[in-house]
Amino acid sequence: MAIAQQLTSKRALHPIPSTMLAAVYRGIQDVRLETVPVPEIGPGEILIKVHTCGICGTDLKKIATGDDPVWGTHPQQ
Repeated sequence: MAIAQQLTSKRALHPIPSTMLAAVYRGIQDVRLETVPVPEIGPGEILIKVHTCGICGTDLKKIATGDDPVWGTHPQQ
């Protein structure tokens, strides 16, 4: 029960910043580290702070060539 109480606590340990860094795909061979607004938190959603992330081979293919059949079959958000 202690974990559930911690997750539902309204007390923030650190204030949420207004901006964050993001790797943004702009086109073939063009990925930029940009400062973007932190997303708004909606009902039933949570906001997490990412410490580390990775990139998969299909992402590298998309960046290098612009050709990735997996991305082409899913709706863009």
